[in-house]
Amino acid sequence: MDKQLVRFLIVGMFGFIVDLAVLSIAFYGLGLSPYWARIPSFSLAVASTWYLNYHWAFSYKRRQSKLLNFSYYLTVQGLGVTVNILIYSTLLYFFPYFLHYPEAALVIASAIVLLLNYAGLSRWVFTPKFSR
Repeated sequence: MDKQLVRFLIVGMFGFIVDLAVLSIAFYGLGLSPYWARIPSFSLAVASTWYLNYHWAFSYKRRQSKLLNFSYYLTVQGLGVTVNILIYSTLLYFFPYFLHYPEAALVIASAIVLLLNYAGLSRWVFTPKFSR
């Protein structure tokens, strides 16, 4: 398996754990709805995964400043979270089970969006410095 993909998957797992932990705290601990609980969970997950992807998973492929790279990253993640939230919300709406266990909906939505995010990050955000 490609070293970059393995690193991306490790970072993604870390981001998923952050997303899941914050979602659980916001939902079970703070009593937020499963919809509102996704705002802080996604925000912290994106910030942490950008940092790790920028400095570790794709570090040899950086081609622009951190700010520009982060804006590209947010664009790809924006598309990813849109798809993720659509899947997540659809599961919550049509299957009452997920209203009580939103982390299960998060698992399904995140798994589906994983490939979309990798394609966007590896082809648009973290591209080689020099043409081959």
